[in-house]
Amino acid sequence: MKNPALPINYRILLSTKIKENLSSFITGIVVVFLSLSAIFFFIISSFQSVNFGKKEAKPEVISETKKVRTYTVQEGDQLWLIAQKLYGSGFNMDDIMKANNITDPNLIEVGKSLIIPDVKPKFPTTGNVASGVQTEQVTKTEDTYVVKQGDSLASIALQFYGDTFAWTKIAQANNLTNPDILTTGNVLKIPK
Repeated sequence: MKNPALPINYRILLSTKIKENLSSFITGIVVVFLSLSAIFFFIISSFQSVNFGKKEAKPEVISETKKVRTYTVQEGDQLWLIAQKLYGSGFNMDDIMKANNITDPNLIEVGKSLIIPDVKPKFPTTGNVASGVQTEQVTKTEDTYVVKQGDSLASIALQFYGDTFAWTKIAQANNLTNPDILTTGNVLKIPK
């Protein structure tokens, strides 16, 4: 004999499921709301700690006693040599580049007027850079040098002066327009 199936009351089942899930759903919404509120208040408090009312720094006014120095680029000039001539240090080339918005130091035009900023000279690269220096690094004393494969002006300067930064003396004495290009077998004058 068949057991008569109990009638399923779908309304009661549905309302029971909704009540079970509704509490989880509401709890989830509350947690999300509280989390978002905490993040919002954290962001607001961060912005309030930043003082937007600060006075902006005023641009520096050049006093009338300071005169703007300029330099007109000559044939054969390089920024390193210009900085060396004006500051006594080729490393001030960066200051000249910044003042004139120059991105490539190899692209300066003859006749162009460069602004020379009023800055302190950096590490000296002219004058008696290595005069009187006697170290074990000085291995050569001749007046000339024959370029070998792999030589650079800095390595040659180290051999003769004990100072790699003295390469500029060799470049100037030999009128090298590009000190990065040395030809094997060339004879360089070594100034004393």
